[in-house]
This record gives sequence, structure tokens and C-alpha cells, in this order.
Amino acid sequence: MRHMRLVVVFLLFISDFAQGASSLRERADQCLILASDNGAAAQGIIASLKAERDLAGDVGASAMVRLCEMGFHDDSASYELIETQYTLFLEQSLQQNDLNLQASVLFVRGNRRTYFGLYPDALNDLNTAFSIFEKTGNKAYNIMVMNSLALTYSDKHVGDYENALLILNKLLAIARDSKDLGRESTTEFNIGILYNNQNKSELALPHFRRAREIDVQRKAPADEVSFDERSIGMALSKMGRHVEALAQLDHAIKLEATATGEERAALLLQARGAALRRAGKNSEALHDLDRALAYFQKTGNLRFLLTIHEDRALAFLGQNQIQAAYEERVSQLEAKNKLDQQALDQQTGLLRVRFQTEQQQQQNRKLAKQNESQQAELKNAHEIKKLQLLALGLSMLVVFSLIIIVVVMMRSSQRLRILAFTDALTGLKNRRRFMWKAREAQKRSVNDGLYFLMVDIDDFKKINDSRGHDVGDEVLKSTASIIARVSEGNLCGRLGGEEFGIVFQGDRDKLQEFATELVNGVRKAFMPPTTISVGVAKFESDTDLSDVFKRADLALYLAKSGGKDRYVIDSDRAYEDSASIMTNF
Repeated sequence: MRHMRLVVVFLLFISDFAQGASSLRERADQCLILASDNGAAAQGIIASLKAERDLAGDVGASAMVRLCEMGFHDDSASYELIETQYTLFLEQSLQQNDLNLQASVLFVRGNRRTYFGLYPDALNDLNTAFSIFEKTGNKAYNIMVMNSLALTYSDKHVGDYENALLILNKLLAIARDSKDLGRESTTEFNIGILYNNQNKSELALPHFRRAREIDVQRKAPADEVSFDERSIGMALSKMGRHVEALAQLDHAIKLEATATGEERAALLLQARGAALRRAGKNSEALHDLDRALAYFQKTGNLRFLLTIHEDRALAFLGQNQIQAAYEERVSQLEAKNKLDQQALDQQTGLLRVRFQTEQQQQQNRKLAKQNESQQAELKNAHEIKKLQLLALGLSMLVVFSLIIIVVVMMRSSQRLRILAFTDALTGLKNRRRFMWKAREAQKRSVNDGLYFLMVDIDDFKKINDSRGHDVGDEVLKSTASIIARVSEGNLCGRLGGEEFGIVFQGDRDKLQEFATELVNGVRKAFMPPTTISVGVAKFESDTDLSDVFKRADLALYLAKSGGKDRYVIDSDRAYEDSASIMTNF
């Protein structure tokens, strides 16, 4: 749902760099811009480009066409295959030194990962794409990346609303300065989404209305105006202004009838069904929700199915149809389980213990509500037979729910065994596991080319104090992801707080290359920039592991006192004299 106004931005940039496009690469770029909003037009360009004789010889253009084709696949079944393709394209862009291709792949992959809820990796991709486009001076694409970053930061699962609003205000100023009504409308709409994700409908409403006003003024397509009105209706419904909300949604549906697109029509039915349910018109609500359900069951979109099942359960409950409400809750739970399982399959370790705990808590709360509802029915019953049937139904419900909880807990215990030696936040080895592995590495070492790197995030307390602990956690997770990627086959783990450890195998030259890549990689991955300091000490077989840690810690102190954003090598115990090596980036 969040991408439905992001992709509008794609079309706004065709005139910026694709007008009069004649080369293969320019037309491939145009294809990528069109892919997310106008599939038919993009597929036409794909067919035309594939017929070109020179396409096979233009590696960059060929990759962009394939990237455009991949834009039509959002199903989780193809996730692994498409992720592999992204990796191949990135390797290809590095071999060809094609910065625009590299940034384009990261931009598309970042949006895709956000769609599947892989937020730390998505932010890492988008921030890197932003840095590359800024370096190449591609302003049009950079604005698109800023939109993606704003929408990802404002997602309720990320919750960095302050950063999102900062970016959106910059985009709004750019749009107004350039008198670009399309960009201004999109940005106003996305600010409304930001407030909506914070459950601040009263703040979201004027931005949705401004977006509609601009779209009407610029004579935007009917489906864009109808989507503005859908958002206005949803905000009014959440504020309890049911009559206005339903009138707005009815008008949006009439507008949509003049446009094309089954999914937009289904989304409007879902919104009106939810509004009718809040207004107490449960029978009418179920009629709209049933039609929306049929479409999203056909497409298999679990995110929308989850919301529809929830609204249907509440509508049935409003009609005192307890069994039907319970069945909808079960369907809702199944959809959520499938959705979460997809995320776990796509990136091992995401959500882990927190997901299991939240799922159990949700089931317990649902069970408590169902018990309360059944108890209320029992108190109001006047016939003994009805009372007995309700009691029997309640007992079966409790048993079935307990069985579900037991099964989930068994699965949780299996996953917890895996987490015994894993840091829950970052997914790296925890301190206990890292220390054990480091001692094993020291025993196997022949005292040649084995180093310990102590990594510390610079000014981490300021990040927590100024931007909040949630942002601090995201910085920790993104830094850990970079450390794991750069370290490859080397041992790495989280020592505690903002400190990480790495055991590196190789000669001194390779060590310096590795430390340089690590420091540069972290600095370039964040916006605003975040840096690290690194202290390095060499392992020796005749000394205790604690001695290596002490020398690395002192080297880290020298890196911090020397200005941070650097690494210091203790230079084979000579770290206190002038021969110490310090490299500043």
C-alpha cells in the first residue's frame, strides 16, 4: 500500500532525463522508471529493447532491462531467485565500474526489502544508493531515493518519524521551488501517511486533502484522485466522523469506476468496509469486505488479507456471531504466521525471540477476549440447553487455543536453542560464543597472521540521547550487518553495548586493507554519517587471550583520542611509542 504513491514519483522524472532518449541505456533507464506504475508501457519497452541487435553487447543496458523485468515480481516464492539476481547485478556493476547500475540495483532491492519488512537491510541499500547517486550527480534518482527513505523511516515497524519528516519537508521545499505539482502532491500525501502511521489522523487529514486539491488542479488521472479520497475517508473514519467518511469513500469508488486496476478497486472496498464497520453497519461492511477478500485471496497478498480478516472478525463480533468471529481470528492468525514465516525464510534471524513472544501474547489476548465474550453470552442466556451448549463451545475453544499455544511454544523452544550463542539484536555471535571461538583460533594459530580487532561505534551515546534508543538499535543492527559482510569468513561477534570483535586471519597488508574497508564501509552506509574506531592487536600463542584484548583496547583508546573514524594497530606491543601505526580516513 505504501508504494502506491511512491511509484507516482517515477513518472514525474521521465522529463528530467529520459526525454528524447535514443541510446539503449537511456531507454532501459526509462523502462525502470515506468515499471512500477505502468506495467504495459514498461513491457512494451522491454519487448522493443530485446529486439535490438546491440542489446547483447551493452552489458549495462542489458542488466537494466532485466532489472526492469524483475520489477513485476513481488511474490515471495521468487524471492530467493530474485535476490540472487540482485547479487549478480551488483557484482557486474562493480566489474564494469558502473555506479549508476550499482545504485539502481540497490534502490530497487531496498524498496523490495522494505516491502517484505527487512528494514535494516532496506535502509542500508537505500542509504548506499543515495550516496552513489549524490556522487554521480543524478538528482532525479536521488529524489526518488529520498522518497523511499522517508517512507521506510515512517513505516510503523521502523518508527523513525523525526528523520522521515525531515526528509519529506526537504522534498516538499524542492517541489514547491520547482513548481512541480505532481511531486508536491506526492509529498503531501506521504506526510499524511507518516502521521497516519502514528495514529494521528487529525494531523494526516489536511495533508491528504491538500494532495487531492493539487491532483484535481493538475487534472491527475482518476485513480490517483480516488486514492487521495480513499485516504481522506479512512482518516475521517478513524476520527469517528462516519457520515463524512462514507460519503468520501463512496465518491472515491465512483471515481475508480472510470479508471482501471482491480487492486485499487479492492483497496477502496476494504476501506469502505472498515468505515462501515466502525459506523456500526456490520452487515454492509461484510458485503464490501467479502468482495475485497475474494480479490486478495486470488492474488495471495497476505498483508491485505491480515487487515481484512481482522475487520471481518470485528464485524461478526458486532453481530454476536461468535463462531464466525473466531474463525476469522484463526484466519487472521494463519495469515500473520505465513507472513512472518516468509520474513524468517528471507533473512534468518529477523524478529526471532521478539516475534515469538509477541505472537504468544497476541494469542493470549485473543483467547482472553473470546473467553470474555463467551462469558457474557452465558450470563445473558435463559435456557439451560443454550447455556450448556455455550459452555461446551467455550471449553472446546479453550482446548483448541491451548493446543495452538503449545505448538507455538514448542517451535519457540527450538529457535531459542539456536539463539543460545547468538546476540538477539544483531544476529552476530554473542560475547560467550565469540570468546570461546577466539580461544580455539588462538590454539590453532602458528603465531603468524592472526589479529583481534576491537570495534566501537563513535559517539553512540549521542545517537541514543538525540534520536532515541530505537534508532540506536537500528544503527547497531546495520553496523553488525556491515561487519558480517566485510568480515566474510572471519570470526566476528558483539562483545556488548556498541562494541564488536573480529578475529582476522592474514598478513599485515591484508589486515590494513580489511580495516580500511571496514571503517570506510560504515561511514558510507549511514545518512547522517555514523563512524567507528578500531583497535587492533596481534594474537600470540604464549599469552593469555585477555592480554590481546587489553592491547586492542588500548589501541582503540588511541584511535578515539586521535580523532575517531580510524583504526590503530598496536604494532607488535609497541603501541605506546612513536612507531604505532594510525590511519585516518
